[in-house]
Amino acid sequence: MTPSPRWWATAVAVMVAVTSLVAAGTVSDHVGASPSPATTTAQGGDEDGPARVPLDLSFVSPFVSPQGAFELRFAPTIAVPTDATMEVRIHRRLSSGSGLRAAVARVAEGGSPGSVLAGPIRIPPALLGNPAAGWTVRLEVSNSTNTPAPAVFVPDDGIHPVTVDLIDGRGSTIWERTVFMVRPPENPPVDRTGAPARTTVTMALGLDGPPALGPEGEAVIGDDLLSTLGDVAGLLEAVPEAPLSLAISPNLLSGSSRSGTVTATDLTSALQRPGLAARTLRRTDVPLDVGGIINANGLDVIQDELTIGSRVVETETLRPPIDHTWLLDDTVTRESLPALAALGTRRVVLPADRLVLPEGTDPATARSRTMVLGGDGPDTSENPSDGLLTVVADDPILGLATLDPDADPGTVANRVSTELSADWFTAVGEGPDSFPGPQSVLFVPPQLDPAVLLALIPALTGAGPLFADAEAPPPPAGPVEGDYLTASLAPRTPQDQAAAIAEYRASRTTVVGVRSVVGPVEGQVRTWDLVNAQTMTRGLDPGLRRASHDAIEVGSRTLLDQIEAPPERKVVLTSRDATIPLRFRNGLDYPVDVGLRVRSSRLELPDGERRVVRLVPGDNLVDLRVTVRAPGESVVRVDVTSPDDSVGIDSVRVPVQASTISGVGAALSIASLVVLAWWWLVTARRRRRQGVLEGGTHPSTAGSGDDRDEPPPPQRVGDGSVAEGG
Repeated sequence: MTPSPRWWATAVAVMVAVTSLVAAGTVSDHVGASPSPATTTAQGGDEDGPARVPLDLSFVSPFVSPQGAFELRFAPTIAVPTDATMEVRIHRRLSSGSGLRAAVARVAEGGSPGSVLAGPIRIPPALLGNPAAGWTVRLEVSNSTNTPAPAVFVPDDGIHPVTVDLIDGRGSTIWERTVFMVRPPENPPVDRTGAPARTTVTMALGLDGPPALGPEGEAVIGDDLLSTLGDVAGLLEAVPEAPLSLAISPNLLSGSSRSGTVTATDLTSALQRPGLAARTLRRTDVPLDVGGIINANGLDVIQDELTIGSRVVETETLRPPIDHTWLLDDTVTRESLPALAALGTRRVVLPADRLVLPEGTDPATARSRTMVLGGDGPDTSENPSDGLLTVVADDPILGLATLDPDADPGTVANRVSTELSADWFTAVGEGPDSFPGPQSVLFVPPQLDPAVLLALIPALTGAGPLFADAEAPPPPAGPVEGDYLTASLAPRTPQDQAAAIAEYRASRTTVVGVRSVVGPVEGQVRTWDLVNAQTMTRGLDPGLRRASHDAIEVGSRTLLDQIEAPPERKVVLTSRDATIPLRFRNGLDYPVDVGLRVRSSRLELPDGERRVVRLVPGDNLVDLRVTVRAPGESVVRVDVTSPDDSVGIDSVRVPVQASTISGVGAALSIASLVVLAWWWLVTARRRRRQGVLEGGTHPSTAGSGDDRDEPPPPQRVGDGSVAEGG
């Protein structure tokens, strides 16, 4: 039913009378824009046409309930004529026949808004008030014909274009905008669990760049990147309530903090601000060729990069990163997906052209629905998203909308929320089983006008169909027209990363070994972690990579050279159990731990061949207990290493002269003497017996009495006589 013109005249008159106008000094708390310069009174136009005025919308109501209000807020300005009249027209809802979102884009880009449902609603100059204070126009709407005036009758839910024109005293249009009124259904739809059916929105602010540190760990971040990081800081300070998902390369944060610039201070202050709604996503310290690294069996490298990146993020933001999303990495390959899942990734966000969708699938689905990321065909299981990677394409709407230099913040935010709502209406039409599942990932340019975020936040944090929370996990996949979609990745041939990985691992071994010596007190070791991680930057110049590894090797050797082994000197041992004093020197100003590996062929080591000792600054005396196995000369070799035995520090050969024997040696010697004595005694007795036999004396009388040492009496031998006593 369409109201009669007379009804409209009455309704408009009453509506205008109760329109909420912002008087002087009542500028919206959300808008910090300053009035336009007093000298600027007109823009555009020509000598024959009307002068255009720089009037900007700062806010447009994102959603209107069936019995609610549609609100327009304007930025303060003094550049409008005092006789200007505003005209507002509400058009019929857009049809979804050719795609609702496409219809929104067509109207936003200058297409016809369609036939008028209500209007023109005229607001005369007297009621507009002072433009220098900012205008607020509030239109009451209702879906019931029984609602008394001044409510505007809007019977249908859906998306209604709204045209707003500013008319001067001569009847010429001096400013116009087309925005959208979004009316969700009177009975809010629910998902398959009974919860409100909503679209999850991720607003990601991503920033990568070349290495921000030199081989020695010094900041080499360029002025352009510092400027961009300054834009990020300004955005966070201006809109701390924005639920942004920060996807800034940790390496850039390291370079910024080491630069000592005002930008670095501002960024740190913004990132550590209490109550900040933004959260930082877990990322590798630098952009990697993930597919190439996995192809070269380098999962450990990616794990290291994530650990280092997370440590940087927590240091710079005082909060741990959110670890469920892998953002815009077009180096990901099919072969690398299991590795990403093993690393805790739940969702992958990719450019749309990297995804292969099932045949017949609308490409727009990739940017608005959660899909399973896997093989080449659809999965027929009950819910294939359980425990598997999901994927969504990034949505370009926010970036594209800001390309128009004439678009004001309210118009940009209204278009973004309306296009997202168009996708929501489409999903609602497919039934509650589609939710949860619809989502959109928007990438926010660092240079975005903060006023756009201010205007957009109510659409994402209120009770409407859109929902954004930087800490919330991504939604699971939902069916599209009853079927779960499985997207796959377009083939990609990764670059060979084997050489870079080998050099990285070698430097990592050095850094880990040095850390086991010096502990956490040596900041240079943390720097080497960052420098080594930086060498895996995809596309890095080989010369810079080599220089970085050389700097780590030289720096670590210079540090370890401060730990000196004892000088070589001869040691004389005069006891079976003895102690060899070893004098080490620690030239560093803090204690260190070193490993000692001791070897000797002639000495036993009661404390074992391997031990770890702590060396305080200065000279340290370490007693090495030994047990002598055998007398004589030997050499004790002492190798000084890192406690994990991965890095050699120093070594020394200690000549040893042992003048005593060990207990085992003494026992052997005594046993030898006993055997020798027994042998001597047996031999002597045998010889005596032989002598007695030859002298004719009975063995029992040989050697008895006082004459046992005298020579036997002469015997006659050979005449047939018998010896005396025979």
